[in-house]
Amino acid sequence: MDLMYEYKFGPFVLNEATRELQKDGKTVKLQNKPFDFLLYLIRTSTRGNKIPVQNVIDVVWSPKHILGDGVITAHVHNIRAALDDNGKAPQYIFHGAGRVGFIYQPVAERVVGGPDPPPSTKTDPPPPTRSEVEIVKESGEKVIWRGDLTQETTQHRPGAAFRILLLYPKRATDPVVVERKGSKFALKVDLTGQGLGIYSNAGKSWLRDKHLLEKKEIRDPLLAASKEVHSFFMGRPPSGDRSISWKDISQGSDLPLRWTSGGILPIVTYQGQQWAVLFFRDILPLGWNVGNGASETQEEWLNTSWLSARELAEELIVLNRKPKPGGVLQYCFMDDYEGSPLNPLLGTPGGTCQFMEAHNQLRLAHDGVTIDMAGAKPERKVKRVTTDFKVEVKDVNGKEEVHGNFLFSLNPLECGIETIRLCTFKLENEDWLVDGEISPSTWNKRPYLLRRPVMLLSVTFLQEQLDPGGSFGPPLGKDEKDRDSVECKKLPNIPIDAFRLFVDFDNDDIDLREARKDRIKEGWRKLGCDEEDLRRVDAEEKSENLEKWKDIKGRFENRFSDRLPDVEALYSEYYQISKWQKDYGDAFKNARKTGFSVSGPLTTLCPVTWKTLELAFKWGYLGKPPATPAP
Repeated sequence: MDLMYEYKFGPFVLNEATRELQKDGKTVKLQNKPFDFLLYLIRTSTRGNKIPVQNVIDVVWSPKHILGDGVITAHVHNIRAALDDNGKAPQYIFHGAGRVGFIYQPVAERVVGGPDPPPSTKTDPPPPTRSEVEIVKESGEKVIWRGDLTQETTQHRPGAAFRILLLYPKRATDPVVVERKGSKFALKVDLTGQGLGIYSNAGKSWLRDKHLLEKKEIRDPLLAASKEVHSFFMGRPPSGDRSISWKDISQGSDLPLRWTSGGILPIVTYQGQQWAVLFFRDILPLGWNVGNGASETQEEWLNTSWLSARELAEELIVLNRKPKPGGVLQYCFMDDYEGSPLNPLLGTPGGTCQFMEAHNQLRLAHDGVTIDMAGAKPERKVKRVTTDFKVEVKDVNGKEEVHGNFLFSLNPLECGIETIRLCTFKLENEDWLVDGEISPSTWNKRPYLLRRPVMLLSVTFLQEQLDPGGSFGPPLGKDEKDRDSVECKKLPNIPIDAFRLFVDFDNDDIDLREARKDRIKEGWRKLGCDEEDLRRVDAEEKSENLEKWKDIKGRFENRFSDRLPDVEALYSEYYQISKWQKDYGDAFKNARKTGFSVSGPLTTLCPVTWKTLELAFKWGYLGKPPATPAP
């Protein structure tokens, strides 16, 4: 066993073998990254030695990582809190001018590497099957091996945005089983033996094409299965305790489910009423969506609670007033979500602090808007809604985790499982909600803001639209021309008193978008590109312009090979802003005066949205449950 060290300083002892920090013999809680941060400072310390921050990033994270100052500040804050160190007169940790250091000279004693670990329950995964090898090869590595689904491996792949495990039903164990006992539901997920995953939207598209989900003879049975599963969650007949499994639902095919996807549906109290917070999704399937996304770490495969907490922190930005170019706003922290700190200065295992730093830098660089995080205080106390839906996950090494208070759905047509939590908080009159999502991802070195509209939709209005069976009506149906929208549902016309839209078309929102387009043009010219390419995007009536990128890329590949990613990022962002203005700008602008018309996409609910809402109303987690469910 390797020899390691125990470091003593003041009343503290840090043991690198047991990875414990103790004060006067009592354990002090310190998460993994802050522990590694502190250990590195101690190992490299000489009294007064100050290390460049980048050295810490290179060792504790990796040389390829790009972290803002806010991330380092957050970890220094956590370490100082553990050491009772005063930042104004530090005894242990120095931080300033791009450097950090350990002030106190520790006494190092060599120790054996700690007590013997308990007997391992880890089991080696089964060897790759011929089918898995063929899938990886056929997909062109859009599907990759589970062992390669690490940030270090995937973050530099084109389009990398998440880490999703694929659950194939033809393994020895059934990967997904849902049990119903009265009004209590358990989603049981077994990751044992599942060896493949995807990391990008290209992988999701490949799966749809591979399994021919656009073909009627395949799509229709899956639609029927989706309806059956949702009826099961709604407690409809056949009654009694029973279970359903993915092996049964998939009807003998080897169609995989993606694990995991999840998020949050915030219900806010605003001006004395309850409102659902929804985000407009302008990619397929079009419509109003909950705040959801895919797992970004392997830990989130087991801990679905952290996935929902991270999605809340990333998707929904609460500001103390409407953003304006040149303005300084206060970020309103949302705190105390099931004991999980959403305050970015405290940080979370899901990387919330890193995300907020990236979002703030983009707001300043792209819009000239400063969001003050350091001066803000926790102001929005978030409470989870208690439910009788729980998630049980078993990993390959036998580790099991159980997390409760979800609403979930199986969506065969999307090869997806959604685990959604409801939470509540109070919104002040002047608060302004902003979509926090970044594209293509926080891993990418050239991200941009998606700027999708956020809406409050009246809970009372929603409940009034339910039929006696607790449904918003039938989905758009088998004949819907867009295969990704067949499971969406339509609300009737939404009157202006039933929603509040956080898009200002008189001044600031349009100004921010147009100002950003001007900055993109300036960057485009500096790269030596032809501005005519961008003018063509604006001139087109609709939104197929991104395909033209292939022509532009062909012209630039030789001239600007080293700058091609920058050119592509600018073009993609310009296209996204221009597309939204042309496709949806007028509809949103008119909605302020006339409401949302059923004839357009702005009354459409995405599948996960209407399924979550119907379940919430049915089981009494939102509003009052309808009378008797329909057979």
